[in-house]
Amino acid sequence: MKKLAIIGANDFQNPLILKAKELGYETHVFAWQDGSIGEKTADYFYPISIVEKDKILEKCKEIGIDGITTIASDLATVTVNYVAKEMGLPGNSIECNIKSTNKYEMRKAFKENEVPTLRFERVTDSSQLNLLSNMKYPLIVKPTDRSGSRAITKITNKSQLKDAINKAIENSFEKAAIVEEFIEGQEYSAEGITFNGEHRFLTITQKATTGAPNFIEIGHYEPAEISEEMKQKVYNELKKALTALEITNSATHSEFKIDAKGNIRIIEIGARMGGDCIGSDLVELSTGYDYLKMVIDVAMGNKPIFKITHIPKISAIKFILNQEDLDNFNKIKKERPEIIYRQSNIEEVGSRKVVDSSTRFGFYIMSLNNMDDIKWLFYDNKEEKNNNTSLTKKKKTTIKNIIFLQLIIFIYTLASVVAKYASGEDFLSFNFILLYGIEIAILGIYAIFWQQIIKKFEISVAYANRAISLLWSLLWAALLFSEKITIKNIIGVIIVIIGTILINYDE
Repeated sequence: MKKLAIIGANDFQNPLILKAKELGYETHVFAWQDGSIGEKTADYFYPISIVEKDKILEKCKEIGIDGITTIASDLATVTVNYVAKEMGLPGNSIECNIKSTNKYEMRKAFKENEVPTLRFERVTDSSQLNLLSNMKYPLIVKPTDRSGSRAITKITNKSQLKDAINKAIENSFEKAAIVEEFIEGQEYSAEGITFNGEHRFLTITQKATTGAPNFIEIGHYEPAEISEEMKQKVYNELKKALTALEITNSATHSEFKIDAKGNIRIIEIGARMGGDCIGSDLVELSTGYDYLKMVIDVAMGNKPIFKITHIPKISAIKFILNQEDLDNFNKIKKERPEIIYRQSNIEEVGSRKVVDSSTRFGFYIMSLNNMDDIKWLFYDNKEEKNNNTSLTKKKKTTIKNIIFLQLIIFIYTLASVVAKYASGEDFLSFNFILLYGIEIAILGIYAIFWQQIIKKFEISVAYANRAISLLWSLLWAALLFSEKITIKNIIGVIIVIIGTILINYDE
C-alpha cells in the first residue's frame, strides 16, 4: 500500500484524508495536537507542528512516503514542498514557495513578468510612510505572509495608515507589511490544478465579505456569475501569473477582482486548493470533478483525470459570524433541509469577537439547483435582503421556459417509443441492441436538459408539467402503433392538461 503524507489535520484538511483512504492510500498526518478531527480519521497521526519541516522530513524518510500534500494552508505548503524536494517527490520548487506565500515577492514576480498588478510597497516600520507618498487612497494594508483575512485593513486617509501598518507587522511572521492601492470591483477566485507546468482551471468562485475595513469572508458560491468570454480572459491572465510564480505541480487558488470596466486585477495566488472548503467541497459539487483526487494524483506523480463523476449543481458555503447568521441557518434547516450538504461544529455565537476567518463560529455547505433560493444570504444591502428573505419565494416562469420544458418532455417520451420498438425484436439481436442504445442516448440527453430546466422552475411545477407526457404517449400509441384510444383515455388526458395549465398560470 502506498503511503501519503498530509500536512494539517483540521476540518478543512479532513476531506483530503478521507479521500486518500478511499483511494487506498495509507495516510500519515502531521499537525499540532489540539483534538482536530484528522487526528482520529488518519491511519497514522504525528503530533508535530506543520511548521517543523525538518522534524517532519525526518519522520517521512523513516516512514518511506510516496507523496506529500496539503490543502487550504499556505504554511503547510512550505513544509510540503521542502519535504518533496529533499525526498525527490513531486511538488513545487523552493523559489515557488517564496513567491506564492509572500505577498511582496509575489507582486515583484508579477511586475517582473509583466503580469497586471497593483502599485505596492513593503514596509517594516510605520516610520517608513515616506515610501507611500505617491500612492493613491484608498489603500489596503496587510501582512506580507499571512492568509485567512488576518490583519487586513482598508484605509481612506493618511491618519489611519500608521495603526494599520503596525497591526499588519504585528501579525506578520517576518514582521513586514505590504501596502497596495485598493481595487474596486467584485472579488472572485479561480480554482485550478497544475501538473508538470500545465495549468488547467476547473471553475470560478464568487466571494462575499464583510467589506471594509477588514474584508472577512462571509461566504462563497460556485459557479460565479461571470460570462464565458470574461472567464476565458481571466484564465489567460492567470496562466501568465501562475507561470511567473513558477507553479509546476499543485492545486492553485487565484484571487482577483473585475472592475466596472472589465479590467482584471490579480489580488494573490496560492499554490494550493482554496480554503474555506472551496477546494475540498464546493468545486466537486459545482463541477462534478473529483478535485481532491486530482490533488492526490499530482502529489503521487500521476496525471490528473478530468472526468465528471456526477451532475453538477450550485454549491455554496456560508459562515456564521453573528446571531443573524445562525438564525438564517436554522431557518434553512427547517424549510429546506435537503439543500444542506454538510455543516461544521458550530461554536457559541458571541463568545468572542470575529476579527478574521479563524474566529468565525462555524459554517454550512449547500448544494442546490438554483442560486436564487439562497442568494439573499450573501447580500449586504438591507433592501435587497428584505426582498429575498423567503426561502420559498416563487421562481418567475416565462412562456419561453414553459415551451422549453415541454420540448424536453417531448424528447423524454421518444425513449418510450424506441423501447416499444425494441420490445418487438429478439432479445440481444442487432436491432434490439441498436434500439436499446438509442433509448439510453435519448434518456441521457433528456437528463442533461432536465437538470438545466429545473433551475428555472419550482420542483413541484416542473414535475407537474411532466404529466403532459401522457398526451404524447397517447398520440404515439395511436399514430405509430395503431392502438385503440378510449373516451376514458381522452378525458384523463384533458384533466391532466387542465391541471398543468392551472399550475403554470398560478406561476
